Amino acid sequence: MAIRKSEGHELTAGAGEGSRIITRLHKELPHHASAAREARKNVADVLTNCGIGNTQEHEILLVISEMVTNAVEHALPPISLTLDTTGGGDYLIVTVSDGGPSSTPGEWVSTCTDDEHGRGSRIVQSLAESTGVVAAGNRTQRWACLATAWSAF
Repeated sequence: MAIRKSEGHELTAGAGEGSRIITRLHKELPHHASAAREARKNVADVLTNCGIGNTQEHEILLVISEMVTNAVEHALPPISLTLDTTGGGDYLIVTVSDGGPSSTPGEWVSTCTDDEHGRGSRIVQSLAESTGVVAAGNRTQRWACLATAWSAF
């Protein structure tokens, strides 16, 4: 199975030696509370069309939602979402990039109690095979690697 990279800013699904796979997504997102909803909307139909089962689709969308919300609440713009496949399509890498840490908390974070902090990170860590953070200059990238079970294979 070949993993093809496509250029541009659209999520695409393509045939890889007879199977449908996600090839690449790069989407700029607003630095706004609506960003997580926009990210989920952009990804949901393509996951279904690529053969992801309902349970796994919901888990992937939850990871995306939590990572994007974290960027909106704790970081500066710009925010972007990137999805890539690796390992012959066996893994989906979700990456959310932002403009680095914000010195002021976001609207939701500033109103929540101490026990509510960190829930999103724990959710992502529990669903992902691995996670990480890469900081370079004024950009921060948080990534999560999720095992996939493409029903089209």
